[in-house]
Amino acid sequence: MAQKSHGTSFYIGSAATPFQIESAWTVIGGAYASGIGKGIKWSSTDGTVMADGVKQTLKTVADAGDFELSMRHDITDNGQIALKAAASDKANPAYNLKVVADDGRTIDPMTFLISGRVMGYEFGPGNISSLWEAKSKIAMAAKVTELGRSRIAATRGALPWDITGGSAGTYTRGESRVAIQLGRLDVYELRLVYGNFYSNGGGEVIGTNAITVRGSVETAGGTVQATFGGAASMVIQPTDQVVISDPVRIIAGGGISAWARSDVTVASAGQKWPIARYATGAAGDGAYESNAASSQVNNTGALTLPSGGASTPNFVFMPLAVIGRSTAVTPSVLLIGDSIFEGVNDAGVNGIYGFAARGLVAASAGPIPYAKMARQSEDAADVVPYASLRRGMFLDCCNYVICNLGTNDVTNARTLASIQANLLSIWAAATSRGAKVYQVLLLPGTTSTDGFATDANQTHRTGYAPGGLRDQVNTWIISQAGSTLTGYIDCNAVMESSTAPGKWKSGPALTGDGIHPNTAGHAAGATVITTLANTW
Repeated sequence: MAQKSHGTSFYIGSAATPFQIESAWTVIGGAYASGIGKGIKWSSTDGTVMADGVKQTLKTVADAGDFELSMRHDITDNGQIALKAAASDKANPAYNLKVVADDGRTIDPMTFLISGRVMGYEFGPGNISSLWEAKSKIAMAAKVTELGRSRIAATRGALPWDITGGSAGTYTRGESRVAIQLGRLDVYELRLVYGNFYSNGGGEVIGTNAITVRGSVETAGGTVQATFGGAASMVIQPTDQVVISDPVRIIAGGGISAWARSDVTVASAGQKWPIARYATGAAGDGAYESNAASSQVNNTGALTLPSGGASTPNFVFMPLAVIGRSTAVTPSVLLIGDSIFEGVNDAGVNGIYGFAARGLVAASAGPIPYAKMARQSEDAADVVPYASLRRGMFLDCCNYVICNLGTNDVTNARTLASIQANLLSIWAAATSRGAKVYQVLLLPGTTSTDGFATDANQTHRTGYAPGGLRDQVNTWIISQAGSTLTGYIDCNAVMESSTAPGKWKSGPALTGDGIHPNTAGHAAGATVITTLANTW
């Protein structure tokens, strides 16, 4: 769809400041421009030699071009004042400029970043029927950078699985520090997403009271506070449910490790906040609840246990996701699933739980960012229509979706037709937004009399025998590849017995309960995910 020029805004920043941490943006009032180009042109020279039969024109110096910015002259406008000062700067620096379209998107409108030298500022009266005008020529010092849509930009985003008011119901503050890894490209406009809702295993439930949240991002260079509409904290009412921070001004280079620091408080003991589990375990991770009067959110380094508080590694208030913008499209993944994706029975590796998440961070080109919207006991029927859920917002923040729902549908004896209809609805919600969608084939379901040490002593659970509902669902999933699905993921190749269909592979055991992979099973499944992710 063509983008209208009306409503476009122009900003000027400072000189010699990386775009990612530019905080001095000032709108240039009354501005309009012409001739802004995104490409590079080359100066040339004649490189022909005697042996050539045809003239050889060679590239010499790249030219990013220039454009003219015109304005309704206003001597009180701060942006025009800054532009005039830049034109008078004899040190010859390139200034940061930004062009933002009015395209209706509040978080990530179409945005162009320009590094350019302000070559002059002229003003004067127009004709008898017009206003005074000003114009400024901008010589671009680099190719124009276009920012893409906000995507999931870091690992370890998580869906809350419960609410808590402290381990004894007496605490009023929760804090966490969770290690994250950014994707493959530099990230601009990094933001933290928090919520006041949770999943109870049968769908989403709003919080019971207001919560006040604070956040920050810590890197090797220090900790930078997140703001919310310019404020240091944000009250999330149960009716508000989700908030997105302002951009966090950090140098977010591709693949760097960082920490998301979070703080939540409630008005009185007994009130509750949403918490995630399977969320800590990396070096430097921590989660505490207390009645501390002050927050550690803007500190640097590991959290310290407040006096009278408790360590709560499985009761973690943390971001639903970390999102950001890049200059090109790289993989970002939304994981939609149940307890298997959540990481139940997985000891984890560096705070990463579940074979899907493990496989994504092990990709050969570097960790792939993901948000894990997975909760124990959920089935496909619990989360349709997916786009209407609060977590459905992340369908717009990914280009890949991996779904493993279906296991609980079989366990709950839903009909094949209902499972098909619900999975189709979830897949369609993602594909309609441009994501590529993969479905994991359902894993075996058995009981055992010897701790799953052998195939012979396993018994199929209801619906999991060869030819049963589980096989029917898997056969149908395979048939959808290339039409309603981009593809399917067959972790049964490494988890299911090759000689006893529908039973877990044994020797060593890959499950401890017959439904969930154990740590070894998650490690095996991760290799299948990594093999796929390496093709993206």
